[in-house]
Amino acid sequence: MKAKSFLSKMLLNVTPSMHKTRRLSLFSAIESAINKTRKTRRHPS
Repeated sequence: MKAKSFLSKMLLNVTPSMHKTRRLSLFSAIESAINKTRKTRRHPS
């Protein structure tokens, strides 16, 4: 949850004039990419 909060704050700081809906869409895309990376990462045996 800390990562989501951090990401949300960073996006707000980097894109202050971006419409809220677009920012939420960007947040969702980044979050999805992070989750996909975590799920497909191989763990050493």
